[in-house]
Amino acid sequence: MTVLEREKLSNFEKSISKIYSEPVVIWLRDVYLKYNKKMNIMLSKYTTKNPIVFFISDDLDMNQYVSSFIKNSIKKMPYIYDMNQEIGQFFREFCKYKVSEDSDSKDFHSQYINDFSKKIWDKYSVNINIAVSRYLYNYCEDEKVWPDKYKIRHSNSNFVEYRFSLDTVNLLGINDLFSTPPVKKIFKGNKEILEYLLIYYWVHEIDDEDVNWEAYLSKLRISNSNLLD
Repeated sequence: MTVLEREKLSNFEKSISKIYSEPVVIWLRDVYLKYNKKMNIMLSKYTTKNPIVFFISDDLDMNQYVSSFIKNSIKKMPYIYDMNQEIGQFFREFCKYKVSEDSDSKDFHSQYINDFSKKIWDKYSVNINIAVSRYLYNYCEDEKVWPDKYKIRHSNSNFVEYRFSLDTVNLLGINDLFSTPPVKKIFKGNKEILEYLLIYYWVHEIDDEDVNWEAYLSKLRISNSNLLD
């Protein structure tokens, strides 16, 4: 190993040691040395495109998520075929780290929703605010999942916008999201809270042109006022 290679390895180890446990660091280091691949970067990119991982609260769902990753990636990375356990542990620690980066994001809704968020955190260690936010950032970038009637194409460019109203069917993909096992487990009987969070983060973080937030709250006070208590 050359001096430059040793320096690169040292820098890599330092960067991942700040975030991951020793077993994960050792695994990432071994893959880097053997295959010259930074699995931490590849896996983190996968979570960006597949943010459902932030809703996962048990080993069964994590195993299915890992299996899906391996199935979709094994042609390009055949060496991962027997790395299920290591990859799963990476995803767990990666999500934990990302949640810790934004630990102040749990308490700015109504008391009812804050209490629900805390209950889910205490029971499942899932931060539903971060999970919903990450889902939406991927949703707004992936026009393939948008229904055609809600796509606005600009004739003078390839730019496509997603436009909807509060009466939109499958608003922000809520039905598809809710049907996934990790999300259904957490929000069972509380789909209206999931809708509230989807609209809240869309308006406050992505695009405030589609929905008048105050008008939405006024409508909510009539249909489901306890959410705002």
